[in-house]
Amino acid sequence: SDGWSSEIFQQELLQYYEAFASGNLDFELPQLEIQYRDFAIWQRTHLTEELLNEQIRYWKDQLSGFQTLAIPTDFPRPNAVSYAGADKGFSFSPETSNRLRALVKEQGTTLHTVLLSAFYILLSKYSGQDDITVGSPIANRHHPHTQGLIGFFVNMLVNRAVLDQTATFTDLVQQVHETQVAAQSNQDLPFERLVDEMNITRDISRHPIFQTMFVVQSFGNEQQAKKERERYLKPFQGAVSFQVEKFDLSFFIDDSDQMISGVITYAASLFKGQTIERMARHFVHLTDRLTSEAHKPYSQISLSGPEEFELTVNQWAGTIQTGTVNQTLHALFSSQAAKTPEALAISSAESQYTYRQLDLQSDVMARAIRAKYHQLTAKELSPDTLIPICMDRGTEMIVAILAILKAGGAYVPIDPAYPQHRIDYILADTKAGIIISQQHIPEAYNINLPTEKLLLA
Repeated sequence: SDGWSSEIFQQELLQYYEAFASGNLDFELPQLEIQYRDFAIWQRTHLTEELLNEQIRYWKDQLSGFQTLAIPTDFPRPNAVSYAGADKGFSFSPETSNRLRALVKEQGTTLHTVLLSAFYILLSKYSGQDDITVGSPIANRHHPHTQGLIGFFVNMLVNRAVLDQTATFTDLVQQVHETQVAAQSNQDLPFERLVDEMNITRDISRHPIFQTMFVVQSFGNEQQAKKERERYLKPFQGAVSFQVEKFDLSFFIDDSDQMISGVITYAASLFKGQTIERMARHFVHLTDRLTSEAHKPYSQISLSGPEEFELTVNQWAGTIQTGTVNQTLHALFSSQAAKTPEALAISSAESQYTYRQLDLQSDVMARAIRAKYHQLTAKELSPDTLIPICMDRGTEMIVAILAILKAGGAYVPIDPAYPQHRIDYILADTKAGIIISQQHIPEAYNINLPTEKLLLA
């Protein structure tokens, strides 16, 4: 059954305890107007092929060309989902919680929509993608007679947003609100049927369509119900841990107290605990800034607060001393990015980056480099590991150089116009475990690069 059913069961059990304690041995629960089997029959009747085909068309259109989320991981992805999980908690300050609720009223939407919008931005900044897909469970009890039934009704809704980095947070909230309304009008199509209809090639190493889940619930009634239950039932004092995770990441938000809080459950086969702790800090800080500057382009809002920025710079640069003598190049760059985030850093005929964009993109790529290196060598990338770059000159090469430095390596430039024997010599001499290049390079320059070692920029 689902969580809703669990609450019904506990409430009904409590009523029996109360009746027994008061001597009412003839107590019976009110008769339900329908049973779960009646709902199953109604569902089969209601979900005609015409209705299903209409919803299939909606979801195919909504998910056309969607991208698989590619958040850099700490460990190589296993060949199959391991289901081993762990969790980390977090909470928003009372001030941020109040601003969230005020923004909900201002925008005429729900807390789920506002926080899902912030979650999209978080995932975009971590992945470098603008096309984000997230799953959310829906109670699927829109028929009034199902409110008191025990049974499994939950369906998974797919939430997709294509982000416009020039838009404000309120713009995104309205975009997500409209998408949510349309999605809930097409919530009857079972997720498993959707996967079949999308003709997606199954990959047992990840969940189909989406790899992250986002849930907002209010446990306020649960807290009161818990107090009532404890009049008759003794709470179990042992340690209970449900360390199972079928997705890469799941965010659960609790809206029951003055301070909104949450828990991130994550695939322990993909992420370290400290990575998730950092992600939780980023989400809290990002949401705080987004609700404070909701009418500002969200692309201009950083993941890191001042304290974390100082910590990061210190970690990258080693022991910071007065002046810049003992600071690394990438630490100095990040320091400048904090001072002038929107100033132009690099430009070419094809593209340009502000300091903030260059800092963000190189962060994302640095995580990808470390993950790919670990995947290929089964070792962590050690300081000054030589990493060849075989790329055209341009802004993308600057991103790659900065990313290698941030990852802890040392870059070795290879001109793709070099003859093959010269490239082979450099790769052998550097004992390259990973090579940074671009998709078009081998064909454009008629050279061979070991594809198993390639990380495309």
